[in-house]
Amino acid sequence: MSEQASENPAAKKRPKWLIMGAAALVVVALGLGGAWKAGLFAHKAGHEAPKLAVAPALLEIPDIVTNLDTGSQRTRFIKLHARLVLPSPDDRIAAEKLVPQVTDTIQTYLRAVTADDLRGAEGTYRLRTALLNRISVTIAPAHITDVLFSELLVQ
Repeated sequence: MSEQASENPAAKKRPKWLIMGAAALVVVALGLGGAWKAGLFAHKAGHEAPKLAVAPALLEIPDIVTNLDTGSQRTRFIKLHARLVLPSPDDRIAAEKLVPQVTDTIQTYLRAVTADDLRGAEGTYRLRTALLNRISVTIAPAHITDVLFSELLVQ
């Protein structure tokens, strides 16, 4: 009877380890299957390769020199050279056709701006935001993501 007692604990331990080992294999298999399905492996059988992100396109705007709103004070001028950041080459092609309208939109807005409106980083930020909004309307349905200033000079 003592032999049976010593055999029973060993017999009970073996199934525990077998069950835990099988459970671990199932967890690993499910994890690998999920990673495969999520595309973490280089090749996914029967599926297309993931599309690469399209690099943004830049559109150069010709130099704009115009006067600012000064009221009755001495005339002040602004010189602006900017680039538009567009999300795709297709948007660039569409916006390229509208450069004269974009230039007009920028000049019209700048004539309503005062030199004080352009002071400091806050003024530059407000100008960028205002131009971004106005140019977005002008080039719609193409999209614009940013306006980059190459040169901004107020005299």
